[in-house]
Amino acid sequence: MNTKKQDKKFRNTIAQKVSDKEELHQYEDSFRRWLSRELHGGRMTMQQAMNKFGISYQVAYHIFKSYAPEVNLTLPVMTEVEKLKLEKLQKRIRELEHQLEDAQIKNIMQQTKFFFVRIIISSPGKIL
Repeated sequence: MNTKKQDKKFRNTIAQKVSDKEELHQYEDSFRRWLSRELHGGRMTMQQAMNKFGISYQVAYHIFKSYAPEVNLTLPVMTEVEKLKLEKLQKRIRELEHQLEDAQIKNIMQQTKFFFVRIIISSPGKIL
């Protein structure tokens, strides 16, 4: 009888931990870092975090410990595909910036042309 109670307690503990891990991983890494900074900075308490975001105490505590300021966190290294995508996006940005410059120059030229045409039309007898 005692063994069954221990088995049941053991299963509940395991199920709770699996549930907490699933709950933890539904949040972005940036959110976890931000929440840790808020908790460590004293701008938010564990209870406030639990109420505001609907997280369990175990998840809040895990974030508090795992993302502490003294814990060195490495950023994931970019893959080759991500590097190529970044290069393509940077090239596209440069192209769009050049197109914008050309459009701005054309706009200034059209405004200047319109200005001189308006002067000529408004004073037909005067010579510039």
